[in-house]
Amino acid sequence: MPQPVFDPTKVKATMDIFPKGDYEVLIGEPKSFIRQAGKDKHDSYGVRFPYRIKEAGEYFDKTGVHTIYHHAPGAAGMNKQFLMAALGYGKGEKEEARFDAEQAGKDFSCDYETGAVGDFYRELTGRRVIMSTEPQQNKETGEPSNNARGWRPV
Repeated sequence: MPQPVFDPTKVKATMDIFPKGDYEVLIGEPKSFIRQAGKDKHDSYGVRFPYRIKEAGEYFDKTGVHTIYHHAPGAAGMNKQFLMAALGYGKGEKEEARFDAEQAGKDFSCDYETGAVGDFYRELTGRRVIMSTEPQQNKETGEPSNNARGWRPV
């Protein structure tokens, strides 16, 4: 059986940083994760969604990753905004109530050890959403990163 050969010249090691603006993105296959912290720190876990910019222009087909964190209660509202927008729900109390009623009981499970996600998260694969983003500096590394400031349906 032939052995696969990794050619590092055929992959990208850097992350694209997008200027402040709105971008239509195509959501890829989600994967759950856990990042175990050292002592005195908490573990991070959630679901990562790769995406690709799908509108014409300088950033067409550039890629990024949006992460929803399950360990951080403060992130829950923004997480839900992303999920709602990806499924075509608008903002506001009526849309949120409709989302809650229509999505209740779905498979929201995650296996953080294997990367598996429930059917609900996989429903987002192949969907398009508008991301409002603004670059920021990563607090841990000092490197620039994309910072999603909001989501809305296409």
